[in-house]
Amino acid sequence: MITVLYDGKCGLCCREIAFYRKIAPKGRFQWIDVMSDKESLLTFNIRQRDALMALHVFDDDSRCLIGVDAFSVIWKAIPGFRSLGYFVSVPVIRPVARWIYAAFGALRFRLRGYHYCEF
Repeated sequence: MITVLYDGKCGLCCREIAFYRKIAPKGRFQWIDVMSDKESLLTFNIRQRDALMALHVFDDDSRCLIGVDAFSVIWKAIPGFRSLGYFVSVPVIRPVARWIYAAFGALRFRLRGYHYCEF
């Protein structure tokens, strides 16, 4: 099972996760809102601040993947999105996708006002 840790107070994140939940194969994912289920973060040994900065996914082998790599795992497991998952994994594309994701994540983090919070 793939475990997805996401920010449940971010409207964009919630809409995207709701979409994936709707189309994902049943029983393939566990979805954890890190804002309402902080206990899970202890289980995974992840700080809430880190979980809010970027999407975290634990794949079938219990490896933790973050950001674009996390999305790649999700996309590869959802029919119709597999090609996208493999595309962002291409060695020439991955660094660019990671940079874009990191820049967007930092901006989203600041706009949400999380930089004022103590995590």
